[in-house]
Amino acid sequence: MIGALDGQRLTLETITIKYQMDRCLMSNRFWAGIQKFEVLKELTIQYSQLNAKTAKHLGVILPKLKALVSIDLEGNPIEAEGALYLLGDSKRLKRWGFRNCCLDRLTEDPEVFDQLLEQLKCQIIYNPDLQIIDLRSVRKSL
Repeated sequence: MIGALDGQRLTLETITIKYQMDRCLMSNRFWAGIQKFEVLKELTIQYSQLNAKTAKHLGVILPKLKALVSIDLEGNPIEAEGALYLLGDSKRLKRWGFRNCCLDRLTEDPEVFDQLLEQLKCQIIYNPDLQIIDLRSVRKSL
């Protein structure tokens, strides 16, 4: 649907996508469509199988979303690499939602997690707009 909006500028302020398991979130066309929402303030994509690779697609358009103040990626296994890519552009948001995003999962490059911690520290120190970074991880016992 979003890809069909070519050539249009849209004034939607909030987009919420939950439990989408299809491959549309992995396409460049989908992410190109999202950037057409010039006044988008809140982007929520929860439990939709975003991974580190698709987080990179989001990271490319993140600087173009000038009005964005909140992003919530709860339940997507973006891991430390994906979160690092999103935080890496030093975008100043009020809210970063990384709950249950597998940020503590081991990566092939052990320095990725250290770099993520450094980016989080930079957000806390240098982002005057920051209100919350949600890093909670809920583990269910069997």
